[in-house]
Amino acid sequence: MINCINDNQGFIMAILTLVYVGATIIICIFNAKSAKAATKQIEEMKNIQKQNANIQLFEKRYDIYYHLEGFLRIVRKSLSNEMKDLETGEQLNAISAFDFLTFGNSCKSLECQECSEKFDFYCKAACSIEISAYLYSDIDYEKIKIFTKSFIDLISNMSEESFINLKNSFNEIENANILQCMAEQLKILDVNS
Repeated sequence: MINCINDNQGFIMAILTLVYVGATIIICIFNAKSAKAATKQIEEMKNIQKQNANIQLFEKRYDIYYHLEGFLRIVRKSLSNEMKDLETGEQLNAISAFDFLTFGNSCKSLECQECSEKFDFYCKAACSIEISAYLYSDIDYEKIKIFTKSFIDLISNMSEESFINLKNSFNEIENANILQCMAEQLKILDVNS
């Protein structure tokens, strides 16, 4: 038998090489299948991670939407000329209506704790709104920034000039349908309720 092996050494090496090549091909096929499965699993994990990030950011996005919608509602109501003075029954002008809607019957002094707390609330809400550039896509951030600044400026200084600035920035926000764009990104259907 050893003589047979020695005589057919080339043939045996050829068979062993074919077995080795066959085994290598089989290993490559299984590695390709494994790599394909790993790639698919990585894509699924990326999708899950993206969904988790969207869920985590939903609360922040909703807070921004909620505060901006509240600010817009106050301005819209102030401009509607529907508000009346509770004591006299006279119709309030837009600035007085805005003042009443933001501070109510408070003393309007920032030294007063209630007014100071309301002012702090509006400032925090404005800051919350201003991060919308990072959490919403296709939103005109500059219009939002100008509107929130105008809103806070009017609360700080109830003047005709401040109100005109707020009214102009309000119209810009309304014309750009920013709230609607935010609602669509949040999947909220009724933005005017």
